[in-house]
Amino acid sequence: MASLKAKFIKWAAILLTLCAVNSEASTNDLRFQLEITGDGNVPRFTLRNLSRTLKISRFQMTIGDTAKSFDSINYFSVPAGVGYSVVSPDMVDEGARSSSLNVTFTNFQTNQAISADVDFDSAAANTWENFRTIIFNNGTAPNAVVTVTASDGTTATLTLPDIEYMNTYTFYGGTPLHTLRIKSMSEVSGPNGIVDYVRKARLTVGGQVVTLPGGI
Repeated sequence: MASLKAKFIKWAAILLTLCAVNSEASTNDLRFQLEITGDGNVPRFTLRNLSRTLKISRFQMTIGDTAKSFDSINYFSVPAGVGYSVVSPDMVDEGARSSSLNVTFTNFQTNQAISADVDFDSAAANTWENFRTIIFNNGTAPNAVVTVTASDGTTATLTLPDIEYMNTYTFYGGTPLHTLRIKSMSEVSGPNGIVDYVRKARLTVGGQVVTLPGGI
């Protein structure tokens, strides 16, 4: 009897934990990764959709140092079936400069990535710039703010931090990853003082079984 009671207590604790995690995840699972790499004047931006279910419909980013500007965004690489439209600045070198990037997408699904080259200039002329001192590490100017919008209207905002010189920068925004903790609550079972702890658990998220340490 004690052994059955111990198992009931263990699995009740697990179920309560999983219900709490699933409840939090269902409210908003918008999450993204932004990678910026390469040349200081025309770096490559890569946006990856890390959401569990949501499609990304818009990417926006402020310039940070307003003495500078975005000159163009072009040379897109997109997965098959994904569409995009540039709102600002434009796709032409020395065209219409803007203090913000604004690109819309259609059918940008989870775990897909879209990349493009972004050209930085001064606000009024074609100049050689370094994004590393424009969108962050820019003195008293504000750092760039990234806003990602999902197809259901959900938004996630990230202010880029000051960071040391690197060739590639990787940022994450949106709903933080959830940490699952399983507490084994067992009672002593049997005359020899045997304790039976949780060794395996099954977690289902969005209809998919996730393997936990120890197997399923």
